[in-house]
Amino acid sequence: MCNYAEARLPAEPRSVPVGRHFVSDLLEHWGAGPADPARGLLDDIALVVDELLANAARYTTGEMDLKVVCHAHRIDVVIGDDSSRMLDLDAPPAGPDDEGGRGLEVVGALCARWGQHHAGAGKEIWCWAVVPAGSALAAGCRDGAETRGTAPG
Repeated sequence: MCNYAEARLPAEPRSVPVGRHFVSDLLEHWGAGPADPARGLLDDIALVVDELLANAARYTTGEMDLKVVCHAHRIDVVIGDDSSRMLDLDAPPAGPDDEGGRGLEVVGALCARWGQHHAGAGKEIWCWAVVPAGSALAAGCRDGAETRGTAPG
């Protein structure tokens, strides 16, 4: 594993921006600075994290686990919660007048791959994005080394 960080957040709406900023700050710290080719991914990944945490906060009561792993060629994001209720992937798409229901469409549009699986008594939603060639994010993954971190508070 390469660069790795995790945060445990209460399943509350106020945790959504905390998680979004945690991931953005983390990726910037790992090398996606203003001139890095992966800089454009920061907004996309932040939006995906926002959507997935908002979903989890809405449908679970315990804590949410947010994990970020940056490999040489991709960034993995995993959101875990204590609800065994899987996402309804067969739900009809949101209509033009619907106020919500587009979160998973956003996730699908911004990620190279995504999915879900049961994890213990709950579930995990995972997604990954491709790290562009030449990004400093790829340089952080060497010889199987691992850098760990956790969210403050």
